[in-house]
Amino acid sequence: MAKAKSKGSTLHVTISGTLTKIPQVTNITPPGYSVDKVDTTDLESTVMECDSTIADPTPITATVNFDPADTEHIALQALAEALTVVACEVRLPSSKKYTFNGFISSWQPQGLEVKGIQKVDITITPTGAITIASL
Repeated sequence: MAKAKSKGSTLHVTISGTLTKIPQVTNITPPGYSVDKVDTTDLESTVMECDSTIADPTPITATVNFDPADTEHIALQALAEALTVVACEVRLPSSKKYTFNGFISSWQPQGLEVKGIQKVDITITPTGAITIASL
């Protein structure tokens, strides 16, 4: 059985009106969905009953090797500060892509180490539906 490889996956965010590949990404957790439930059990039920409510897109997380001179990294930080909703994509090497609108809800530098490089964890919160399609 073939395995889908993650090497070659890319994160794209709209910067200045253009969907732009973000460089130096070391990992990405693509979006998904969670669904809450509501209890529908009544007094005549013999077991607990429930129903689904509404799909809630899960956040996308990514880590970048931060370069303070990189224009895309600076733009991501500015988007986080501006609370701007932009078009985003996660592209997989299997020729699939996740497309969604979202805003950067977290821009968090990691701890600094003597033998390390500066990394930043980014969370993008989707707003609306996520589309999965072929590239």
